[in-house]
Amino acid sequence: MNAIPKQETPQAVETAEIPGARPDGEVSRRARLAALADSVARLQARYRPPPKQVSSGWAELDAALGGGFRLGALHELVAASAATAACTLALRTAILAADRERWIICFDRFNDWYPPGLEECGVALERLLVLRTQRREETLWALEQTLRCPAVAAVLASPGRLEPLEARRLQLAADTGGGLGLLLHLAPPVRSNNPGTQIAAMQLGEATFAATRLLIAPLPTADARGVRIKLIKAAKAAGTCEMNIMLDRDRTPRGQEKEESLRRPA
Repeated sequence: MNAIPKQETPQAVETAEIPGARPDGEVSRRARLAALADSVARLQARYRPPPKQVSSGWAELDAALGGGFRLGALHELVAASAATAACTLALRTAILAADRERWIICFDRFNDWYPPGLEECGVALERLLVLRTQRREETLWALEQTLRCPAVAAVLASPGRLEPLEARRLQLAADTGGGLGLLLHLAPPVRSNNPGTQIAAMQLGEATFAATRLLIAPLPTADARGVRIKLIKAAKAAGTCEMNIMLDRDRTPRGQEKEESLRRPA
């Protein structure tokens, strides 16, 4: 009697299709989330028109991003230090997205955003809301609600390290509202003036659902307007790339001093 060929079990087939599967057939939670995120992205790209984008205000960065920051998405800006112009870059993008018609939301957990400094940067105060929350749960809830609102052009927040489920909820909220979710992170301090070393030392932890991830470090020059930006993740980018940009004085009149003007005086 001929032997019946051995059939692959559904579990074995599923395991083989998911990257990161372990030899014993178990699949890590992270690998499953990554595979699911890739599948969702492919389906969305198939049935949706190309997403709209907004300029960052710097042509070289826009080119690296494939045209600018994608609307309806999260974007991570990781600064090497508090003095690095991550806020300046985020605000410039938010101002261009709002076009003085939609709202800009700034989350101020530490009570240090300074509205006169924001106005000096070009923010229309009549279209600005500064939200102050006490607990992390409150911040995440309010962040999700504001991202879902179609009247909001951009949300600036520093929520800290996000769990995959939290990041996914925020990504879906941004997709619903159609605005920008600009998440500002501060990297651990590094004792080096070399921007390459500073960028390499930044630890971002778990992957998130952000469409873009930028690492920003100051250039060790006498002119404090210079920053080095490393593009780690972008939807239309072929891979990582680095660039140096100067914060033009017509857009940020006092260069790096502009970053300090955003903070409330001591």
